[in-house]
Amino acid sequence: MKHLSLSLLALAAALFCWWRASQVAPETEVAPTPVVVEVSPRKHSPPSPSTLLAMPTPEPCIAFEADPGDEGMVAPGGLERGQVKQALDAVLTHALSCASEGSYEPVFELLIGCDGVMRSVTLTDSGGAEPAITDCIAQVLRHADFPPHDMPDGMTVPYPVRVEF
Repeated sequence: MKHLSLSLLALAAALFCWWRASQVAPETEVAPTPVVVEVSPRKHSPPSPSTLLAMPTPEPCIAFEADPGDEGMVAPGGLERGQVKQALDAVLTHALSCASEGSYEPVFELLIGCDGVMRSVTLTDSGGAEPAITDCIAQVLRHADFPPHDMPDGMTVPYPVRVEF
């Protein structure tokens, strides 16, 4: 079965002809106007899952201000595990359309900028997934929207993804 698509212009023309014919007085004889609609087979693949997601907007970084006090050392805290999980869970379901069969466990290294925007997604282990699948998952992960944090050089997070069909 072939999928067919109509152009919006052809559909609008057909609807206009129908509307115009309904506006004529009942006593007037109107010959039907033929409408030619070109139909072509659909030849495209479904959109990439990442095209369905918006890129996050950078937010101001949180300034790291701490007093070392008696301890002598302090470090920025970055994001908490729950914050990272929440941001990634929001986009991960879109990665399910990156493959349609199989079982994969790729591992990525994420660099999350202090402005909440993903700086890089690096594949560290393919976990048996083909490059097209890991590239697709990486593109989806780039759309995760994190809260800003206080690590000016970014925060590195290892992220394993388990996909089973």
